Amino acid sequence: MDDSFLSSVFDLYHYFKFYRCLRKNKFDKDYLDSLYAKRNEVINWCINVARLDPPPCWVSTKLQSVEAADIDDENKGWYDVLTERRRKITGCLELARKLWEENPNQSYDEIYNHPIMKQYGNPSVFSKDSFQDWAKDYASEFAKRGGRRKKSKG
Repeated sequence: MDDSFLSSVFDLYHYFKFYRCLRKNKFDKDYLDSLYAKRNEVINWCINVARLDPPPCWVSTKLQSVEAADIDDENKGWYDVLTERRRKITGCLELARKLWEENPNQSYDEIYNHPIMKQYGNPSVFSKDSFQDWAKDYASEFAKRGGRRKKSKG
């Protein structure tokens, strides 16, 4: 795209079409098919940047079937498609959930710095604040309460 006036006039049509797609969630399959775009880049942009569901006409039937059926033991390929970072995040969150099940009276900081977590969970994939945000669905009520801890006597 260049910055000429003529280019802006012609691109206005595309801006309106994209606005309709993004804001009103109305996808025009013929229009999208007429554009040159790498499908995987559009789907990644929808999911990672815009936090939107990909256009239904561009989602593969394989991806639709995975979404339709909960990922279970028979579908063993799901782990292989995860990035290395997502694998670490998944393992760390699962380990945090288990540690809270064993001892719900632990704070986010205690779980994040737990020796087992450091040995097996690789919490360095998170900052402490990021860990708290990611782990809030798995945290115990005690950890969610927050606040200062009472000083123990003696």
